Amino acid sequence: MNYIAITVFSALLLSACGTTEKDHSHETTNMVSQSELDIIIIENGRLKSELIYEQYRSEQNGGTELLLLQAEYHADRGEHTLAQAKIDKVKEKHSEGPHAEKAAELEAELNADRGEAVPSPDSNEHIETDLDDVHGITWYYDKRIPRDPDTTSFYLYMGHKVTGAPWLRMHAQYAGDHWLYLKEIVLKGTDLEWRMGPDPRLIFTTSGDLFCAEWNDAPPTFEEIRMIKTLLAEPELKIKFIGAKEHFERPMTDNEKLGIINILDLYNSMVRLEELEAGI
Repeated sequence: MNYIAITVFSALLLSACGTTEKDHSHETTNMVSQSELDIIIIENGRLKSELIYEQYRSEQNGGTELLLLQAEYHADRGEHTLAQAKIDKVKEKHSEGPHAEKAAELEAELNADRGEAVPSPDSNEHIETDLDDVHGITWYYDKRIPRDPDTTSFYLYMGHKVTGAPWLRMHAQYAGDHWLYLKEIVLKGTDLEWRMGPDPRLIFTTSGDLFCAEWNDAPPTFEEIRMIKTLLAEPELKIKFIGAKEHFERPMTDNEKLGIINILDLYNSMVRLEELEAGI
């Protein structure tokens, strides 16, 4: 505690005990001046205002708004149990108002989804599978998107074991006649863009007689999935690979867009199937 705070506390304590300045005139040298007290009061008011603002930001960024965003995210992915848990937390905090209305709307959508028939992966004509016998994983790809090492591509695919929930992975690959030394991947729409800085440890390379390739392959984050879904609605969408000195950019193909949507739909249906089989 600093000198000013100590003297203010002492003055308040003496005042609370009924001691007058006249009775303790020999201590007046330890009292804070009026101008210093005014400064303390102003500073205290400023700190209170900052605290109120930070509480507001916390509520917006880490409170109800975030819970609703997470609920919508899980609902879109078919993760009904996770979505319902977020909705329940919102309902505990808000019994009425816009937050409660949004929670009720999401809950109604969840209930409607539960009543829908869940399609089988085998009925999807564009899906092909690759079985990893060593790890017991079945990988699901959309076969409209080429996965050759000499082809630039961007796609999502899904893994699933006999037990447990499925999971998504994102593959972004540049292929050309020279190295980029890949540092960043950008999805660019007409009005929006999303920049992804992959972990250097998850950037892989290969080369052949006439090509070299660099790619990132990793589970997509919450924000990456959300932004990919948003950008897929853009009429003109491009993918850009940024290297240490150069970059490569091209439009996303219709097959890439359809393939990503198809994998997301398959993921949603398989998560719902898991929940139905578990009796959730």
